[in-house]
Amino acid sequence: MPEVEFAESLENAGDSIVYRHVIPRFLWKLQNRMGLGQEKKMIEAGATFDRICAKYIAAKREEIRSQGTDHDHSNKECEDLLTYFIKLDTSKYQLLNPNDEKFLRDTIVSLIVAVRDTTSSALTWFSGSSQKTLTWKPRFATRSQTYPKPRLVKRGHGRPSITKSF
Repeated sequence: MPEVEFAESLENAGDSIVYRHVIPRFLWKLQNRMGLGQEKKMIEAGATFDRICAKYIAAKREEIRSQGTDHDHSNKECEDLLTYFIKLDTSKYQLLNPNDEKFLRDTIVSLIVAVRDTTSSALTWFSGSSQKTLTWKPRFATRSQTYPKPRLVKRGHGRPSITKSF
């Protein structure tokens, strides 16, 4: 299986973050300053994110330039989120600057991390849920047939209540 540099960098960054929670703060800060251990992997992962995202952003900007510049999002055309942010009209927003590479890079990385973990969690939940459902339904069907149905009984002040008769 071919190794994907971006995916490997995400794994290294995740491992480094977990490592930061395990060791004392002064130790990982020292390793960060000296560029050792897991912190070295974290620094390399950040450089990989910067390089790959910069290539992708430059390619996307070139694609937008070749198509012409318009800030109109009402044409209902299918466009990806990066294109949307690059084309965004910033006259309405003070702090948003789509020309800022860091903003676009952080957006790309955060979306990839969010989708990556959410998708794997959803698939795990779905497969576990479908396995439980297949084994659970027959037991539920037989169990519900053995109990009598609840019946309405009038109690004080004419209000009905549900009771089970066993």
